[in-house]
Amino acid sequence: SVSKKDRLRSVRITIQTKLRLMQNSWLSNKADMIQGFADRNDMKNFYDSLKEVYVPTTARTLSPLLSADGARLITDKEKVLERLAEHFNSVLNRPSTINGEAIDRLPQVPVLYFPNFFLHISL
Repeated sequence: SVSKKDRLRSVRITIQTKLRLMQNSWLSNKADMIQGFADRNDMKNFYDSLKEVYVPTTARTLSPLLSADGARLITDKEKVLERLAEHFNSVLNRPSTINGEAIDRLPQVPVLYFPNFFLHISL
């Protein structure tokens, strides 16, 4: 009914307003704290606080991974990092399969050289 929709709209506006005030208060306090770290030249806490504000929580945590054989779930941080290194090592360090004969059959194109080309370009 109309009264329920009006009530819902009113409650939503109230909640959003309170949430914005809470977020603004938190951010203002965090900004003061970060400024204090900068004033005291406390770079470790300065950058840690910046990360807390700008880096999402999910980007700071490692998700569990399956082992290479897919048999078990790896949750330990060091083991997850080892598994990621193993994965990217296998993906990025593949043996080359370039055929030299195929490259030799490619037509050679002469290099065009215009020594004064960039001298005549004006911005």
